[in-house]
Amino acid sequence: MMPPRRLAAVDTSPPPADCEPVEIEDQSDCPVCGRDACEDPTHLPRPVDRSGLRPGPRLVDDVEILDTPAPVMLVVDRLPADALALLIGPPGGGKSITALDLAVSTATGRPWLGAPIVRSGPVVWVLAEGGPARFARRIAAAKQHADLPLDRRIGLYTWSGAPALLRPVDFDPLARAVAHLQPALVVLDTYSRLATGADENSASDTGLIVSAIDTLRGTHATVLALHHTPADGRTTPRGSSALLGAADSVLTLTANADGRLRLACTKQRDGALFAPVTFRLQPVADSVVPVLEAAMEEAGPALDDEIDRRILDALGTGPLSGNQLAKMLHFDRSLIFSRLQRLASAGRVHQTGAGPALRWRLS
Repeated sequence: MMPPRRLAAVDTSPPPADCEPVEIEDQSDCPVCGRDACEDPTHLPRPVDRSGLRPGPRLVDDVEILDTPAPVMLVVDRLPADALALLIGPPGGGKSITALDLAVSTATGRPWLGAPIVRSGPVVWVLAEGGPARFARRIAAAKQHADLPLDRRIGLYTWSGAPALLRPVDFDPLARAVAHLQPALVVLDTYSRLATGADENSASDTGLIVSAIDTLRGTHATVLALHHTPADGRTTPRGSSALLGAADSVLTLTANADGRLRLACTKQRDGALFAPVTFRLQPVADSVVPVLEAAMEEAGPALDDEIDRRILDALGTGPLSGNQLAKMLHFDRSLIFSRLQRLASAGRVHQTGAGPALRWRLS
């Protein structure tokens, strides 16, 4: 059987003799309600704006490549932006709850388990397991814990219906919606349910799934796939090792004997592994939420962490505005300004000038 072809792929080879014509759905249909003449302003407009997609491949010489921007992080020291990340653990081990906490943090810009969010923005949650009723209760608990009004939209979008990543009729509407929204984070809950029709132990099938995930990353999103560990207790992704090889970051969630959960980084392609984080699941409303130990939660990030050091190093080259620092370091402006205020309170930096001429300097 030939692997299914996605609409996003460009195939110039002639079709096999035994290949039957495939009817392609009308791409002018609204991806929310399916109506061609939809005028609902809350639905995604058409056609898809692909201006934010990454440029096509080209040859780059050894001098030009040195100007490539440094990798941008989604979460400081924990998750890169524009990456394939895995959150793995045993079934029922708290993966979805932990990932939902990350989703709310990404959508709102709040720290995730003590680590600052660098690139906040919309989140798409592809819900293939658990059902919308249970997920709604989890969202309500997460927003209540974050002191967010339940009727306030934060930019967390759910795509339900368990779309199979290798079936164009399922995948293409999802890919178009993601391309339009240009989210910072896409969560696949779970990898195995979305890999319907594929053999997760097959390297070739896994390669096709990773190719589909790369399409979802087309707007520089981080795609976080929730996946199970093997039944024999190993802390590796279940199935073909090709998935582990393709992942840029792997987070492993395990339970301690005292009931606390331990989040460890077992792979980080472009950086050091971060120190394990331990937290508890605290009941809130009709669900649970991850909560750090009180001392850890109140302490906040230590002064002179990696973000502070990068800001101080940049200011060592000369006075800069907050906007210049944000652009240079690839951090959100809100994060830069909050850190500058903290460094100023500690006497490490100070302001000169006013208005458009305001600059930050080392003290």
